[in-house]
Amino acid sequence: MSEQKTIVEILNEAGVSKHVGGLKATLRVGNLCRLDENKRVLDVGSGIGITPSVLAKEYGCRVIGIDILPRMIDLGSRRAKKKGVADKVEFKLVDAHQMPFEDNYFDAAISEDAILIMDDKPGLLKECVRVTKPGGYVGLNCTIWMETPPQKMKEEADVYTELYDPGVWPKMLENAGLVDVVAEVNRVTVWSEIVQQFKWFGFPDFFLQFGKMVTASRPYVKKTSYTLKDAARYMGYGTFVGKKP
Repeated sequence: MSEQKTIVEILNEAGVSKHVGGLKATLRVGNLCRLDENKRVLDVGSGIGITPSVLAKEYGCRVIGIDILPRMIDLGSRRAKKKGVADKVEFKLVDAHQMPFEDNYFDAAISEDAILIMDDKPGLLKECVRVTKPGGYVGLNCTIWMETPPQKMKEEADVYTELYDPGVWPKMLENAGLVDVVAEVNRVTVWSEIVQQFKWFGFPDFFLQFGKMVTASRPYVKKTSYTLKDAARYMGYGTFVGKKP
């Protein structure tokens, strides 16, 4: 993959977080990971902290969000306080490839699209498995190719982020030592994404984030030849969850 900044990194530097599927995807991975008020959850690549706050509010679980950018830790902490879940959510400056947590610490480890920009994905998944309790779950929401895109589109997308076909992620989870892997593949439309992102961000944050997103991604968009409609045709998202034996 190119050494240019990924689209996720570009958005993060602007203080923006996003993953395809929005709130629907977050709640689905939460359900598949069997979250409830008794669970301790890790969110890998927590960005501005939306996923940890959503999980804590929806399931009552305790969540630790980790990120390598100090700004994200600050923004995440502010969001948790704003959403009234600061007593259940905390954020730590951590390299996901070398986590400081002890073995078998979490009931579930989750990552939503952030894993796409990680250098060593198999190694990261094994680290997630290490810190997850036996009987616990590792869950992912990842943007994927729904069908083989035109070569030019793939080349343009690969410059900024690394997308896979749906079958790649289940194999990675199994190779990391997980069993009973569930793989759900979802198509999206431009409209469905707007609705789910609105639900994920909430009001009025959606409009603030949308403005930042447009501004930050403008240089990226100018270099691509495909439209949002093309992206919705060829890209979707997968929810992938495995259980630690």
